Amino acid sequence: MAKGPLVTEAVEILIASVYDEHPQWTAAKVRQTVSALLRKHNPDLPPGWPGLNSVQKVLAILRKKSKEKEQDPLDQAWSIGISAKHGISPEAIPVILKVWESWEEREAEGQRRDLPTRPSVREAQWVDRLRHVIPDIEALGRTAAVYARVERYSQALGHAAFDSTGLDYGFMRPTKPMPFDLKAAVEHVWSRATEARDIEHQDTPRKRRATRQSGGSK
Repeated sequence: MAKGPLVTEAVEILIASVYDEHPQWTAAKVRQTVSALLRKHNPDLPPGWPGLNSVQKVLAILRKKSKEKEQDPLDQAWSIGISAKHGISPEAIPVILKVWESWEEREAEGQRRDLPTRPSVREAQWVDRLRHVIPDIEALGRTAAVYARVERYSQALGHAAFDSTGLDYGFMRPTKPMPFDLKAAVEHVWSRATEARDIEHQDTPRKRRATRQSGGSK
């Protein structure tokens, strides 16, 4: 019998987000915080899940990645001149410039919080991809920054592909807006992923009761 839910990529990203916010924390502290966030969305989850070993494995990958000296080209500052090299369409350039301007305005007003000063290539790519579904410039810039950050976590963890399902649900559930603070974004992703049935094979008391009541095996 499984001891608990599978540690999916969405959960690994949540672990990465907590560690990125608190790089001085021990694996045990990261695990404690991640577990509390997960149980807030699903109280049926085991209190000790994910296990310390699972968290340590994720942190080991992130620490090794952080020691690499070469910067990912996608994380360098965007400019019009490098747009074509990174597949950014000419039509997106005016929109990216407006996003950049909005970020500078927020910074001047002391409201930038943890948004970048200017878009990275990765963020510009997401502005290009999302500009047709998010007409508001401020919302577009905020959402593109969240997608870029979560994609960066996924890439650092070696996921085969960036599964954005948790974030994509936001376009179908507009009553639950994307949080402005990037530090809250990945918790948002996990809650979306739960709605999207990203967490599978849960061996929780509620599931076992349901299985017994349906006459199935444990």
